[in-house]
Amino acid sequence: MPEFTQEIAKSLYESFFFTIIIAILIARIKINYFKNIYIIAIINSIGTIFHELLHYIFGLILGARPTRFSLLPKATESGYVLGSVSFAGLRGWQAPPVALAPLVLLPVAYLIDQYFFSYVPFNLATYFAYVFALVVTIENALPSIADIKVAASFPLSLFLWMMAVIGTGAAFLRVTGAWGIL
Repeated sequence: MPEFTQEIAKSLYESFFFTIIIAILIARIKINYFKNIYIIAIINSIGTIFHELLHYIFGLILGARPTRFSLLPKATESGYVLGSVSFAGLRGWQAPPVALAPLVLLPVAYLIDQYFFSYVPFNLATYFAYVFALVVTIENALPSIADIKVAASFPLSLFLWMMAVIGTGAAFLRVTGAWGIL
């Protein structure tokens, strides 16, 4: 029996189609239970912690003076807010990197994808854990509408930060010899 589940897990892992279906099912389950804010808060707790912590850390590093850090879910007119960070001194040049800080989770998701099964045995249960970890990490890496509004409210600063990130990334790829993979 374990060999059979191992084969199923392997075929699921090798097929992006099934991985996408499972990811959509996870998202659908989350949407169906979204009526209960506390269930969603529990399911998203790890991702929410990292998302808000990245806002907080970037705010500290860039001198935006974080004043409030909350992981308590609350209902709003447009849905639910699972966490938030407030700043006392957020200026235009700081806003884009602070608002978009959770994007740092995308390379973490890539590392999960590349190395997850180097550290855990491959079976059906760990395959579902792998997909869940990717879904939660990627979902929480995406900026919220509020994050995008803050970043976009300073277009010149956003443009300059984007150029700095792209330039740094290109330099890194050249120096490491990874440029050819693109």
